[in-house]
Amino acid sequence: MTPVQIHAIPLLLADSPASENVTNVGSYDLMAAAQTGSGKTLAYLLPILQRIMCTYPSDSMTALADSNYRIQFPLALILAPTRELVHQIRLETSKLCYRTNVRPVALYGGEKPNQQISELNRGCHLIVATPGRLLDFLEQRLLRLSFCRNLVIDEADRLLDMGFEPQLRKIIQSRKFGVPDGEGRQTALFSATFPPSVALLARDFLRGPRCISLNVVRSDEDDADTGKILVPVWGQAVKRTRHSSEDAFKQLKATVPKEIVQAVEWVEESNGRRDAFPTNMFDRLVTVLSPEAAATSSGGVKRDLEGMSVGSKERILVFCNTKREVDRVDRCLLRQGFKSVSIHGDLSQARRNNSVNRFRDGKANILVATSVVARGMDFPRVEVVINFGLPLGLDEYVHRIGRTGRMGQAGRAVTLVASNNIGSDKHLQGVARGICRLVDDPSCLPEEFVRAAKWHPEDAASEDESANFNRSGMTPPCSPQRLKNRYSKHKKLFV
Repeated sequence: MTPVQIHAIPLLLADSPASENVTNVGSYDLMAAAQTGSGKTLAYLLPILQRIMCTYPSDSMTALADSNYRIQFPLALILAPTRELVHQIRLETSKLCYRTNVRPVALYGGEKPNQQISELNRGCHLIVATPGRLLDFLEQRLLRLSFCRNLVIDEADRLLDMGFEPQLRKIIQSRKFGVPDGEGRQTALFSATFPPSVALLARDFLRGPRCISLNVVRSDEDDADTGKILVPVWGQAVKRTRHSSEDAFKQLKATVPKEIVQAVEWVEESNGRRDAFPTNMFDRLVTVLSPEAAATSSGGVKRDLEGMSVGSKERILVFCNTKREVDRVDRCLLRQGFKSVSIHGDLSQARRNNSVNRFRDGKANILVATSVVARGMDFPRVEVVINFGLPLGLDEYVHRIGRTGRMGQAGRAVTLVASNNIGSDKHLQGVARGICRLVDDPSCLPEEFVRAAKWHPEDAASEDESANFNRSGMTPPCSPQRLKNRYSKHKKLFV
């Protein structure tokens, strides 16, 4: 078992005395932070399934019969930000439920709901869903959450970044959907970082006196206080002080497994236009992938002298910043003879599933993607992650490279940066400075990259760099003003 599992499973299984716990609700709520690839999914799945299997759901069965089997009453709900993550969690749940009577059902957008409705009508004990599709089914009265005693919000910071806060609050706080109040359910909130928006969400949804903050991350000897700031005490919103950007950086650094070897490569581009396809950088990508990674490579590309080439049996994730770039890189790799597949938000759900399955099964050893698979996705035996261009945010960089180096395995992360990539963009300069600080040995960074980032090792993070932890310089979906007015707005919605 991993450290987060060793600590989280007993906490979520802890019970009050029998006389006080007739509804089989755990004694404690949980706010948990852990490194990428540390086994968080099993940490909440095992306690949920233990409770479902040990208690006969007489109340929900009675309600199901009273509704003439038209409305399902699940016992547990897991919310996740992306379709791929929902599908992965449902797959892991199905493995644990093999040869039991427990039925997990996944609900997510991108495909017609008829098949999901059919699965739902066959019975469900546990729902894994994205907020949007779940809300649609709740509005259609296909589901009611009156007996949902276990609620898990996975990747909570990403859910809020994607603008799902209104849906989350409507699902949990609206009386017509029947979610039990705080004392009637156990809530677990898993998040890589705990920005103010996540702290406010925890304050509203978790049982304060019974909430435990769990932080399982490595802390460097020269940064011993890292573990003290990751998970705030229940109800304590993280205040924006002059140290807020430094605290945010420490949170991100703590989520990077030490097994990942990070490298940055500077590529000179002859075309000065930033929107032009970086041909030199693509050539460098082919060099890093090496001819052995191709099934029938037609080129005579030589191995990289610096030893950054990868083998033919290694699985490689290539991240791009735009959907158009993903399509073009994938097409070019296929022309070069590489076994490549692609995934981004504009593809149909069938094609997205096909790409993920081919990559998982080893039929393709290169997956070109946007950040849609950067959070929570667990691909086996991914040894190399390549960023095709500088990521648009430091948190995005951390979660991308977190697809390798999982469960203590070694991993490599290579970021290819074109000479015309950063320029005078202050936001990208801030991202580049953050990467300089994350790399274990900054002396190995290219001098051109360090100059473009305007980074000096002796300088501390500037006060205004906190925006650079987000995906872009735009206003985030969960703005402080909306968080400030959340109570008045939601009262009008639900009265």
